[in-house]
Amino acid sequence: MGILPKETEMKQISFKRICFFSAILALVSLSNAFGGTLNLVTGEWAPFTSEQMEGKGMCSEIVSAAARKMHMNVDIKFVPWKRCEHSIVSGKAWAAFPYSKTEERLKKYVYSAPIATSETRFFYYGTPKLDNWTVLEDFKDVKMGGLLGYFYEEKFKKAGIHADMNSDPAGAWKKLIAGRIDFFPQNELVGRATLKKDFPDHVSRIGVLGKSLSVSKLHLIADRTDGEAVKLIHAFDTALETIKSTGEYADILRSYGLSQ
Repeated sequence: MGILPKETEMKQISFKRICFFSAILALVSLSNAFGGTLNLVTGEWAPFTSEQMEGKGMCSEIVSAAARKMHMNVDIKFVPWKRCEHSIVSGKAWAAFPYSKTEERLKKYVYSAPIATSETRFFYYGTPKLDNWTVLEDFKDVKMGGLLGYFYEEKFKKAGIHADMNSDPAGAWKKLIAGRIDFFPQNELVGRATLKKDFPDHVSRIGVLGKSLSVSKLHLIADRTDGEAVKLIHAFDTALETIKSTGEYADILRSYGLSQ
């Protein structure tokens, strides 16, 4: 005799309940392992992360909202960016954020699901010397600015672009405003926040080219050799999906002028 429909339905409900309670028990176990608090590290990168902002920046708000769904507290410490990865390896923090994927990091860290998107675009002052671009070689005849050590430095060299590289963003913005460089690639959200804070009188004259230089996802990263931290990343991903489904994630993005 085959299994009756009602019997099958009851078995399915029982299985779902077992999965649900198993997930809860696993989360409780992880919570106990980490003392109920997620120790996180990040650096100053307003408005994504900032010790000076209410909520400590957009990514910090997203991470904190997901942690609440995990019934855990968060302790976010701001340190120089170079110390963030060291804090993970040394066990001082279970994760750092926000980080994009690189081949080198993938060897050492496990990544969470994306918590935000970073878009780098070319800023210009006044009338752009180039209306749009297809390949980087299109910028050969203009004065390009940039920041030392950034991902685009090698790309510019390969494209034959002789960029005026700066050690800090403020110097690059001043050169752009003064006309000493024609373009400055910067994360759009970070760039607009910096201009509003430090160069408010020039905001109306600064624009961006339509095409992005890069678009990358931002994540939490944890030590892939730490089994408990890896499990916690998976639990975080589930919590992140929850705040997306409830609309809380979209509300946070909207408060920063973005859409999901």
